[in-house]
Amino acid sequence: AVPNAVYCTQSLPLTTNGKVDRRCLATSLPELVRNHDRQERKRRKLNCKPKVATRLLLLQQITNTLEYTGSGSAAPEDRADCYFAATGHSSLDAVRVVSAISALSDTSLSTTTTQVC
Repeated sequence: AVPNAVYCTQSLPLTTNGKVDRRCLATSLPELVRNHDRQERKRRKLNCKPKVATRLLLLQQITNTLEYTGSGSAAPEDRADCYFAATGHSSLDAVRVVSAISALSDTSLSTTTTQVC
């Protein structure tokens, strides 16, 4: 069986005989779980912001390049999907979007390195 989670600790509590004190370990487990959950939430919070900012920047470039205003009812992250669902897409649209993103980010992208749905 594979465990759902693995928790790390600096040391294991030992009995006077040098064996693992299972009773003490069981009582300290909830604190290990809380610490792990706090660290995980902090890690996710730190990792989430750049992804959201990058995603919004890409969305802005897609909507500006394709001149799509949308109905305004869609959530910002769904507007690009709404464009493609409502009007379709072409390889020329993909080239225009990739070109705009490349110019903005000073990176070299091509339509062969992107996945066009």
